[in-house]
Amino acid sequence: QLEARVRERTAELEAANEALRSEARVRAAAEERAERARGHLKTILDQLFAFVGVMDAEGRLEYVNEAALAAGGLAPEKVAGVRLWEAPWFEAYPESVAHLKDAVVGATSGEKLRVDARADTVDGPIWIDIGFSPLLTEDGRVDAIIGCAVDITARREAEAEARRSMHERGVLLREVHHRVKNNLQVVSSLLSLQAGRLPEGDPAKRPLEETRQRVHAIASLHETLHGARELGRVALDRYLEHVLGDLQRLAHDRRDVRFELELEAVEVPLDGAVPLGLIVTELAMNALEHAFPEGRGTVRVALRGGEEVEITVADDGAGFAAPLGATASGTDGPGTDGSEAGGSGAGGSNGAKASRASASLGLRLVDRLMRQLGGTLAVEQNDPGTRVILRCPLGEPSAPAPR
Repeated sequence: QLEARVRERTAELEAANEALRSEARVRAAAEERAERARGHLKTILDQLFAFVGVMDAEGRLEYVNEAALAAGGLAPEKVAGVRLWEAPWFEAYPESVAHLKDAVVGATSGEKLRVDARADTVDGPIWIDIGFSPLLTEDGRVDAIIGCAVDITARREAEAEARRSMHERGVLLREVHHRVKNNLQVVSSLLSLQAGRLPEGDPAKRPLEETRQRVHAIASLHETLHGARELGRVALDRYLEHVLGDLQRLAHDRRDVRFELELEAVEVPLDGAVPLGLIVTELAMNALEHAFPEGRGTVRVALRGGEEVEITVADDGAGFAAPLGATASGTDGPGTDGSEAGGSGAGGSNGAKASRASASLGLRLVDRLMRQLGGTLAVEQNDPGTRVILRCPLGEPSAPAPR
């Protein structure tokens, strides 16, 4: 009976030993496969052109691929155990050291981060874009951090060249706008000089002065663009201040008429600024000419932005001619046959043929410019005065209307 128990116990021990040997063989095979996988992974990483490094949770380098080592002319033992931001690639660039340290600290908290940094290589300094990704354990702890960087020197140089080119282009365009403004001011001065030589009552005097105002409106745009940060868009409120400033001075020279401006900060595309400035100039000149037979009153100009630009030109006088194509309310609307629309002061205060012809030209210009912008005009006859409301989209203006 004792021998039987011994044989039974021996068989159990042999079975347990076989199970252990089998488990050991399985574990050894798994470790061999894992080692081969690590070798394959190292081979793959060493074949990459990107710079790859593996760090522990404190940022100490445990592995650096061949591309990163070759770029710095370094041996693996030179960087093993070194914190990334203290490695030889970055020691000459304190700003990069600070960025890398902050990024690694962020990665130890589980964040994925990217930074640009300067690095020294055997071929000279370069810019790299380096991303950090934490490797987490099953319980969510950061076990290691992978850093992967690519050389972005060419991209950075291209961006710097583009910035230089844009700056030079901006300088040249501002110089062009400055010269155009000066040339237009010469034209404006010549028109003013010619008008000043004509006696009061000469039928040519008024058209010359109004033409000078139109030239001044265009010159003011170039003056605004000369100091603008963005040459493709115009601060419409500043532009209208320039345009109406000269008109306001003209009004004070002639009569007791005040201008009140209520202009919100609105930007419009460059191609839309000149038509809007000319329209406001024509409406304000029309009000000055026809709305105040007694020589006193107020012209109010308001600008509001939003989904569309809204400009209001209003007076508290006898009224003025409604622009062609406008929608009138509270009074007879404009004619639809291209004739001049009649406001209460459109041609009645002085009755001069030259003044009526000038007003007609200005209102036809307003109508053509409004069609170019794809906008609408509404005229409201109040008691007293007239209000014209212009609305147009903020996008690019449409093509000019056919003649």
